[in-house]
Amino acid sequence: MTTPDFPNGFELWLKTHFEIVEVLCYMRDLEEGERLNSFNEMVARSATDDLHSLAVTFTNKYEEQTNGSKKEQSLFDEIGEFVWSELRDGGYIRYNYISNRMRKQLGTMKERLVRYNLGTLLVLLALNAFAGGYYGMAGAESIPVEWLEGSPFRNYFIPSLVLFFCVGGSALMAAFYVFRQHRYASRAAFTCGLITLIWLASQVAIIGYVSWMQPTTAIAAFIILFLTFQLPDKH
Repeated sequence: MTTPDFPNGFELWLKTHFEIVEVLCYMRDLEEGERLNSFNEMVARSATDDLHSLAVTFTNKYEEQTNGSKKEQSLFDEIGEFVWSELRDGGYIRYNYISNRMRKQLGTMKERLVRYNLGTLLVLLALNAFAGGYYGMAGAESIPVEWLEGSPFRNYFIPSLVLFFCVGGSALMAAFYVFRQHRYASRAAFTCGLITLIWLASQVAIIGYVSWMQPTTAIAAFIILFLTFQLPDKH
């Protein structure tokens, strides 16, 4: 731990250090299910030597990086982003500069972010499939029937039925499992991604490329498949 040279002045260094300690303690105490009931309880939880060393190191680095620079957001928000990026990218977790509690919290935050993004993407996919399926089953007046020439379909009812129930249904069920943290959430989301890609491949094989929604939906399906591997196994 190096001695600070206070590039922005001692008073600002103290202010920055206070904010960094607050962020680190917040991360440490944010573990799910744990709530401090009083200020005395918070005071009683003394910081470890590692946490103190980490706070001073981050304060010195932040002060050096922001020397003379103009802040575009509040100090707390800016320091919060700085601390998160340092913990994630700076190797502190790998070399045990933070506590097991903080390491667990980082994993929990990552899981929540993955689960939120995956669930939201599945909901959007379900809404798109339900809307497209309903439109097709209702007649799809603006879509030429000639596109189906050479296929086993005379109209868009059957393909739209598959879109509505198979793609939309699997996406909605997977989204429900993901948000409920069901143990089959990963499997359901992965199955939905595969169903979507199979449906898209079949559509392109029959009518060809006709809309920007086809590659967009394909990209969404691949992202869904990727995110399923980021979810932890639930047993």
